[in-house]
Amino acid sequence: MLTELEDDPGKPEDRPDGGVRAGGLRRSAGSIAVATGFGCVAVATIGVIAQMAFGLGGHRSPTMLIILLVLMPALGGITMAAWEKPHAVRLCALLIGVALGAWFFYATIGRGVSQVWAAPADRPGDVRAVGDWTVADLVVRARPDVVAAYRLGDGRVAWTWAPPGREVVCAMSDRTASGTGLIGYTEAHAGGPRCDHVTALDLSIGRPRWTTTVNGPSTAWSPSTPGTVAATRSSAVLQDGEGWRAVNMSDGRTLWRAGVGHGCSPLRLAAGLDRVVTAATCGDAAPVLRSLSPSDGRELWHAALPARGEPRDLALLSVDPVTVWIFESGPRGTRAVVSYDESGRARATIPQSGTSGELAIPLDEPGFSTASFVARPAYGAVVVGDLLITSAARPGDVRISNDGGNGFSRSAKGRLVAFSLTDGTLRWTAELDDHVNGIAAGGDTVWALTIDTIARVNAATGKRLATVAVHGTRQLNTADLWRTAGRFVIVAEDGTESVITENAPVRVLR
Repeated sequence: MLTELEDDPGKPEDRPDGGVRAGGLRRSAGSIAVATGFGCVAVATIGVIAQMAFGLGGHRSPTMLIILLVLMPALGGITMAAWEKPHAVRLCALLIGVALGAWFFYATIGRGVSQVWAAPADRPGDVRAVGDWTVADLVVRARPDVVAAYRLGDGRVAWTWAPPGREVVCAMSDRTASGTGLIGYTEAHAGGPRCDHVTALDLSIGRPRWTTTVNGPSTAWSPSTPGTVAATRSSAVLQDGEGWRAVNMSDGRTLWRAGVGHGCSPLRLAAGLDRVVTAATCGDAAPVLRSLSPSDGRELWHAALPARGEPRDLALLSVDPVTVWIFESGPRGTRAVVSYDESGRARATIPQSGTSGELAIPLDEPGFSTASFVARPAYGAVVVGDLLITSAARPGDVRISNDGGNGFSRSAKGRLVAFSLTDGTLRWTAELDDHVNGIAAGGDTVWALTIDTIARVNAATGKRLATVAVHGTRQLNTADLWRTAGRFVIVAEDGTESVITENAPVRVLR
C-alpha cells in the first residue's frame, strides 16, 4: 500500500503560513547588508584614491596602496552581489554604509588640517623674512623693509610698519612682553653700519611706543644682528656700546646699565619674564655667560663657556633653565648644547653629533651655523622643563632615486629626540614619517611639521599621540611653526612663489 510522504515541517519555505515571509526577510537582510557594505567600501575607496591622486592628506605611503588593494576587490565583489539583486538595494542601508565609510576614512587616514588662509606672495622676489611673532590674535612677520601683522582668523592685514627713510630691520627681541615687540633698525649700505636704533612697537596697533638710539654692534656684511635686544616683564634690555642698558618698557626711560668685564665685548642677549642672560666674547679667552637681575642689572652669577675666542655661532636657547648652543670654529671646537643650574654650574653637555644623529639646532642645515630668520632666528630645538627636544638627522634619512621612465621617487624618515638637561642622557626617541621642517612646543606637547603632516608628541615620554595630515598644501622648506588658539601657524622665511616651492609668507591651518 502506497503512502504519501508528508512534507518536512522543519522547512519554513514549504509552510504555507510563513515560509514566504521568512525567506523574504532573509533575502532583504542580505540585500541590506550588501547595500551597507557597498556604501561603506565605496566611500572609503574613493577617499583613498583622492588622497593618492591629488595629495589630499599626508599619508602617501605604502600603507595607502595596501589599503587600496584591499578595498578595490571588496568593492568589486559587493558591486557584483548588488547587481544580482538590484531590487533589494535599500536606500537607507546605502546611506548608512556611506556614513560608515566616511567614518572609517576619517578615523584611519582622513584626519587632518586644512589651510584656512594664506598671505599673498612676497614682492619683490628677492626679499626674505628676518623674524616673526604671534601675539593675541595676530601673526607678525618682519621683512627688512616692512613689518606686517595678519589677523589670525581671516588673514586680513591689521597693520604695517616700516622703518623710517631707507632704514632696514636689523634685530628683533626673541619674545614679546605686554603686547610689545622690540625692533632694531639701521641704514643699509656697504660700509658696515651699526644696528643703532631700537623701537618698542605696540603690536595691537603697529605704532611705536618709543624709540631710542644705541651704540649697537656693527652689522658688517649682513644687515642683521640677532640677540642684541630682549624683553623682560616690564623692561627692554639693549646692547649699547661695550655693555647693556635696560629701559622702561612703557616709556623708554633708562633703568640701569651693566658692563661685560675688562677685555670683553657683548655677544648675545636673552631674557625671560624675570631673568636676563648675556654672553660676551673676551679675546682669545673663553666667552663668558652671565645671569643678571632684571630689576637693577646686578650680576647673579657668571660662567666660562667651553670655547676659546669668539665662537662661530652661539644661541641662548632658554633662560629657564639657562641653555646655550655653542658652535666653535675648528675641527676640535665645541659643538654642543650646555645647560646651567641656578648658581651657574654647568649641568649637562649634549654634543651636537652623537649616536642619536646630528642634532638640528639650526633646523635648516644640521652641523652648519646658518639659522633661518637672521634677526630673530627660528631654531629647531625647544626646551620643555628639563628636556632639550630637537630633530636628529641620520645618514640615509632622505633617499631620492631615479625610476627610469617613471621619473624620480623620494622616501624619507625623521625623528625627534629628547635629552635630559640635568645629566645629558638621551631620554626618548620618537620616529616620524618624514624629516622635520618646523617644531613648536606648548604645555606638555611638542608639534613637528614635515612636508605634509604634523605629528603631536608627548614631551615627557616621546609617545606619538597623533599624526594629522596637512590637506591641500605642502611645506617643502624649513619654517617657523606656532600653535595658538587651536590653529597651526606656519611662517616662511622665503615667501615667494616658484616652480619648486609652494611657500606663502604666512599660512594658517585648522
